[in-house]
Amino acid sequence: MSIEHDRTVERIMSGLETDLLRGEHPVIVATPEDDLEKAIGWFTGFDVHHLPVVNSLDDRALIGIVSTVDALAYVAKHGTAKGATVGQVMVRDPERIAPSTTIAHATQILAAATYQSLPVVDASGHCVGIVTVRDLVKYFASRINHAQQAS
Repeated sequence: MSIEHDRTVERIMSGLETDLLRGEHPVIVATPEDDLEKAIGWFTGFDVHHLPVVNSLDDRALIGIVSTVDALAYVAKHGTAKGATVGQVMVRDPERIAPSTTIAHATQILAAATYQSLPVVDASGHCVGIVTVRDLVKYFASRINHAQQAS
């Protein structure tokens, strides 16, 4: 049963250009100046658990990432998200991958990591998407289902 783990993450990432061309939602990004309360709203409103943090919405150079866990940890420590910014909570300079990274390699990175997502950046360091553990599980589940139906 072939699962095609050598394909690139570009096929499965929640991406900017990729999803815009297909008419789907682009990856939601934040800037360091964004209000943490607003980011928490994006987590629930868009059903995402990770937000790449970019220097500006125009340039989209990746500088960090913030997750629901990061936001919850901040609120647990401070009792509120009021007045906090994404920049105060984000993980700076996260591990990142290129669109040409294979699905197998992205899976190996996340299997060994304590984090659950990998921002995807182009050669200029601009965020073009994100790959999450959920994306990988969906991909492998669909490939296994397809392989089972073919046999």
